[in-house]
Amino acid sequence: MLFEGTLQSWNDERGFGFIAPDGGGPPVFVHISAFQNTAARPQARQRLSYVLGKPAGDRPRASRARVLGAAVTPSTHPARPRAATPRPQRQATSAARSGAAGGAALLFIPALAALLLVLGLSFGSTWRAAGWYLLASLVTFAWYAWDKAAAQQGHWRTPEKHLWLLGLLGGWPGALLAQRWLRHKSSKQEFLQVFWLTVVLNLVGLCLLFSPLGQRFGLPTL
Repeated sequence: MLFEGTLQSWNDERGFGFIAPDGGGPPVFVHISAFQNTAARPQARQRLSYVLGKPAGDRPRASRARVLGAAVTPSTHPARPRAATPRPQRQATSAARSGAAGGAALLFIPALAALLLVLGLSFGSTWRAAGWYLLASLVTFAWYAWDKAAAQQGHWRTPEKHLWLLGLLGGWPGALLAQRWLRHKSSKQEFLQVFWLTVVLNLVGLCLLFSPLGQRFGLPTL
């Protein structure tokens, strides 16, 4: 059965949005892969026709979506068309920027290895700490991969606070690799600001555990 509605919201970076059905009811999830006429990217306020497909979790999900008309704008004057940057060019520019930033961020991983070496030479063995970072990083990388797959398929996502906690507990090297290789959570500035705070706190905690102050108060070392 064919339904119609208005694209209420659209996240172009992640490629999904929600449709407000004409007859009322809960918003309908729609992914970019559901569109049949994708000569232009979908935009909020566009009129759509769609078929209800397999639900995304407990939410209705659209399939075989088609854009029926231009976006509805509150202005009474026609908007001047803007020259749109071709999507491949936008993706290449974004990839270049994130790639440069990601490459520099990966330097924190050898810096961590150097820090563990210095702490080991100064205050005792850090092999268990290195093993913990490796294990935590593997778990974190796998979690990022799962969350990216969930985003692409329109499934329920991992709360960002869980990803931050994994980084705080020592999984941030794996998170950096996932951001670089999987291109996941690598461009959302609000997320990255808190993420880097967890990296700093983790490194401060590591230094404290192996310092004379930590040994004085009997703090457990990894």
